[in-house]
Amino acid sequence: MLGRRAHWFAAAYLLVAGPCAAFLPDFWSRALTLSWDSHTHQDITERAILNLTMDTLSGVNKRTHDKQDQSRLGRGFWSAVGEVVTSNAAMDFLSSTRSDPVFHFDSERVEGATAALRQAWAQTLLSLGAGQHQSARRSLGQLFHSLQPEEPAVPLAHEDTPTCMECFSATCRGNLMPHLGLLTTGYFSQSPSKPEGKCSHGGILDSSRRRGAKGGINKDSTSPLFSPHHYLHAEAARLASEATLTVLKDLRDTVGHAPFLRLFSVQQPPSLVFVLDTTGSMFEEISAARLRALAIIQGRADSGGQPGTYLLVPFHDPEVGPVYQTDDPEQFIGYMEDLMALGGGDEPEMCFSAIQLALTHSPPLSEIFVFTDASPKDAQLFSSVKALALQRRCKVTFLLTEDPSHKSSRRRKRSRGGAALSPDRFSLYSALSAVSGGLTVFTTNSHIHKVSAIVEDSTVANKVTLLHVEIDGGEVECHHPFRVDGAVSRVVLHLTGKLNACTLTDPSGVSQSLLSLAQSGPLAEFQSFEGLNRVRLLSPVQPGQWNLHTSTQGPATLNILGDSRVDFLYYFATVANQTHPGLSRVEGSPIAGVPTFLVLTVKGLAPDVEASFSHVTLLGAHGESLQKELVGVVDRVPRVPFCVRLSGRDGSGDKLERVFCLSHDWYRDTAPSFLVAEKGSVRRQVDLLTPTAAEPGATVTLTLSVHALDSLDSNYAVAYLTVVPPDPDMSPPSCSPARLESPCPSPCSGSSWTVSLALSDRGRSGLASLQLLRGEGVLALLSHAPTPPGEGWAGTRRQPDRERPAGPTLEKGEPPLNVSERGQPMWVRYRASCCAPHAELLVWDRAGNLRRCHLTSGQQGGLGVRHSETNGSGSLSSCCKEVLLLLLGLWTHMALMFVNENKCFGK
Repeated sequence: MLGRRAHWFAAAYLLVAGPCAAFLPDFWSRALTLSWDSHTHQDITERAILNLTMDTLSGVNKRTHDKQDQSRLGRGFWSAVGEVVTSNAAMDFLSSTRSDPVFHFDSERVEGATAALRQAWAQTLLSLGAGQHQSARRSLGQLFHSLQPEEPAVPLAHEDTPTCMECFSATCRGNLMPHLGLLTTGYFSQSPSKPEGKCSHGGILDSSRRRGAKGGINKDSTSPLFSPHHYLHAEAARLASEATLTVLKDLRDTVGHAPFLRLFSVQQPPSLVFVLDTTGSMFEEISAARLRALAIIQGRADSGGQPGTYLLVPFHDPEVGPVYQTDDPEQFIGYMEDLMALGGGDEPEMCFSAIQLALTHSPPLSEIFVFTDASPKDAQLFSSVKALALQRRCKVTFLLTEDPSHKSSRRRKRSRGGAALSPDRFSLYSALSAVSGGLTVFTTNSHIHKVSAIVEDSTVANKVTLLHVEIDGGEVECHHPFRVDGAVSRVVLHLTGKLNACTLTDPSGVSQSLLSLAQSGPLAEFQSFEGLNRVRLLSPVQPGQWNLHTSTQGPATLNILGDSRVDFLYYFATVANQTHPGLSRVEGSPIAGVPTFLVLTVKGLAPDVEASFSHVTLLGAHGESLQKELVGVVDRVPRVPFCVRLSGRDGSGDKLERVFCLSHDWYRDTAPSFLVAEKGSVRRQVDLLTPTAAEPGATVTLTLSVHALDSLDSNYAVAYLTVVPPDPDMSPPSCSPARLESPCPSPCSGSSWTVSLALSDRGRSGLASLQLLRGEGVLALLSHAPTPPGEGWAGTRRQPDRERPAGPTLEKGEPPLNVSERGQPMWVRYRASCCAPHAELLVWDRAGNLRRCHLTSGQQGGLGVRHSETNGSGSLSSCCKEVLLLLLGLWTHMALMFVNENKCFGK
């Protein structure tokens, strides 16, 4: 038998007596609904991605991975998973989607919802093909929000056809109309209005539940207050987890193992991102960047780890770019070698334009290193660049070979008309580095190579921040306590600016004066360059509280880095109760002075390591404590820039601290102004025209920023759009059985079975590739169609020449075979031992659509489309009257109800 499934974005699952399946968005939903044992979109999605990631790693590395390996997946992995989860939950929180039934399979809008999900799958593949991993994760999260299998061969109930009976209690049993034989989905709230006799979603947040037919059919949670069919929640969650895993497997099989792991940034080191001024005065800076890149690449090769992502953006007024992005270290070195420092002109350069390009192409959590000796010519882009840096959580560090206090400089010779240069012309660089958690280093040509050591320090695989402090101008003495725990193996301190005195003290009270003539002492190795002081603690680093006493002259920044897998990610959120209870992530910066939630994810803890986290502290720019909170509610967000410090204890009782720095800024520029009333809003329209040369899958980044005219308050929003073809191919290939020869006796040894298939593409793209995913036999390509039954192609009779293999063969474990140059239909034959009666063939078209062809010998059930038969049992139902087509969707209300009272059939 050959069974077929079209995997647009999910698999079909059948459950007896279940009218709808859906889930709460995130962990906080359990608290809001008092249903602590409910399954949410968050844990279903996280568990599925984690399980398939570990399975994929086992296949790639040819060994079994255990729970210890989960702690080594890296910060980037958990950040990527968080993006998928956030995109999933946002469908219930965003004003543009939370009430639209098309995004939730509400109100019997099945056709429109199916089209939207197909588009999400196609968009995911487009983005992946274009290397836009963040866009692909957003599309995948939207897709996971509600999964719809191949369109069921069941007519949709008409608007005037009643589908539910009245239910007057919190728990509704048997409230679907019997013997209906039609497909229905539940209505929610008042838009659109529910016709009389239709099913409601139900629960206390659904106002339509009071309109006949009263009650509801959702199983979002285990709480009767929110889910009338709460008693089916556990089984729905189990099947939904299987559906999610199937989608991920389809995605992995479509794009390949390595791209799948790249999508989730599995075990990826930090990206190496350079923004380089290539004017004639930048020879030494370009040479320094090139040598650092070589050292980093060699170090990663020696360690045997992943090479990571490399990105280069050159700029030279008036030209900016192009963006050179690659995963190939040798290719990146080639890009660096091709750079030449030529020309020059006026002193300002298009630096922010280049940084903007780097931010839009860099993975989240990257650190961008800018080499220049010129002030920005495009200061009007500062707000957009700052918004991108904050939204993508990227640090921007400037290495400037120009001191703003110098009265003469090599750049001054190129200043237009000999005009005097402003002494604060680099202030925007300092502002951007401060707001993003980076550094601004003013150095010289002779020191740039040594100063660029911070690039290597900042791009290690498990870098964490232990302390980040901004020091104001003037002569300032400060004490900077920082804590080193047992999970930290290497500590480096970077202190920019002019240093008058510096003393380091370890937890036992031993001190070392770092400005003494000796570069190395009992505690640390000290290096001082123009603009940068670098301190490396000697191994082994003693756990406990260290202290750094400094005396600085002028502005300075202290950044303390350590190597540790234990780190955290965080975001701010507010409670959302409009359509579904949960925590909605704050877009942009949190509003100062109002309460909000701080949501943290601790990563890198091995399963056998005990650790507890007690509170977070909001640190001011100078390292002072602004607010100390238990993990959870922040009463009032500070109005000044701040960092977040997580505090706790490890399994040995030693204190553990980590710092994450991202904050808002005080910069104000000139732009169109408008009046917004208190608690009011203003609506504006932005028209975007897609260039004819735009490639499908490319990401368009739209950045909006606003500034108050009467205060320092500001905020931002970033939207990502994907370029899609006007009429995309979303039809998968077809896989039709042509002939089966299965003389399989018992016992099976010594005999074989054979099946011939016709493969073709129903869309416009054409066939792309084949892969034998499962099966112990051999798949062969035929030159012609097989002989019809009864004309001499069976058993021991001689095989005609036209049915001999026409080219390559495929076996299990081999990579996909490219068939894009062959015509349609394409004929293939699979032959296997009767002792191996099952096989699975994957067929892709050029648009990335996938068809799974399940092959089974005749003794296992015959040829044709496989149907599933399910009978009710246990607490679900004593007699099967309805069939549920399960979707992993937050507000999915879908029931397949058949006339047959004793048996249920469906796809």
